[in-house]
Amino acid sequence: MEDFPKIAPGDELPVIRRWFIALALFKETGMNRTRFAVMAVLLCCALPAFAGGGEKGDWEIGAYLAQFSPDSYNGLDPKSGTSYGLRGGYFFTPKWSVEGAYEWFSTEADINGPNPDMDLNSLSFNGLWNFRAPKKLRWFLTLGFGREYTKSSSLDLDEADWGYNFGGGVRWYFGKKRTWGIRGDARWIKTDVGGSVDQNEDNYEIGGGLFMSVGGGEPTDSDKDGVPDKKDKCGGTPKGAMVDSTGCPKDSDGDGVPDGVDKCPGTPKGWKVDSTGC
Repeated sequence: MEDFPKIAPGDELPVIRRWFIALALFKETGMNRTRFAVMAVLLCCALPAFAGGGEKGDWEIGAYLAQFSPDSYNGLDPKSGTSYGLRGGYFFTPKWSVEGAYEWFSTEADINGPNPDMDLNSLSFNGLWNFRAPKKLRWFLTLGFGREYTKSSSLDLDEADWGYNFGGGVRWYFGKKRTWGIRGDARWIKTDVGGSVDQNEDNYEIGGGLFMSVGGGEPTDSDKDGVPDKKDKCGGTPKGAMVDSTGCPKDSDGDGVPDGVDKCPGTPKGWKVDSTGC
């Protein structure tokens, strides 16, 4: 895996692209709990701490654990257990977002004799309807589709099947910038598994994890003059005043009252005026 260099503000897209490359590599080489923990730490350390909070243009990167309860799989009866996954999403608006996730779940089939190992991994793509913007505690509903990979070498089982899922959850953002947060999800997953299983399966999961909001969000504009604070050379501009590109008020007649607030423009030079410019 390539090293993660420091990223300057405005370079969020290369970071996201690197995240998906890393995820693909781990998918191909296999995943265990140690690799999962290492990858989650690397992803978080590689990302710059831009303000977030689920605003327009935000990216959301997260890692999670879930209690996974599988269906019968035609008598194989895989045991319930802990799954773990990584996900990344994008907010088109504070209300609507999309995300992709890859989840690993290793278990055992509960059959006569030695219990064979069984993997139920999945790749999913979901749309989310997010509520309560711009609050720190935000609910959401989710609906999507995905691909489930059902494998067991002992049972000669290797299937890749389409399915869909729906559910809901909650996010809680930390701090003033809302860069970090925790998230909980509950989900129902429906998959039509082929091969020797050959039936529809209903799986359930409930879990939670840590996430980070990267980039996006409208730039802070404390005096609401249309110029972001980081470019505003004249903070505290009176409401309604016309400003230039640096955020400083325009005063065409030089009477000390900004254009837009001045009710008597064109005041002769040197005349004393009141707070309205008259």
